[in-house]
Amino acid sequence: MEGSGDRIPLAGLPEFMDVDQPFHISHGWLNDKLFTKYPKGSAYFLLSIDGNLIEHTAISDCPPEWVEVPGNCELYLYDFPEGIRTIYPDIEEGTQVHFEGFWMGPCTFMDQTPDLLEPFECPYERLGEIVV
Repeated sequence: MEGSGDRIPLAGLPEFMDVDQPFHISHGWLNDKLFTKYPKGSAYFLLSIDGNLIEHTAISDCPPEWVEVPGNCELYLYDFPEGIRTIYPDIEEGTQVHFEGFWMGPCTFMDQTPDLLEPFECPYERLGEIVV
């Protein structure tokens, strides 16, 4: 599944971007150990822009060449076909936009701490900002 424009990874956000430039963010989980121990959906990805959670556009399996066991990977797509104007129609050029990604999963997997109780979720997060 492809999104609009270029894929923008949270680990490599551009410093500047045109407000109307289409883009998408796609992150998720690629982990055989996770999906053999926990059911699909127990680990997921959340995207926040300026502190507001954004609804994902779609969830898909990873391309077959990425995984040894089909189904052991999930990607969450956030599509912005009108650029950042998709969520901020009246944004002005020069505005700084704050992105946060949260990889959520069972604490016993995330922390490798077997004595934590399920089903608490523990995040791993990555931050970034773009001026549009």
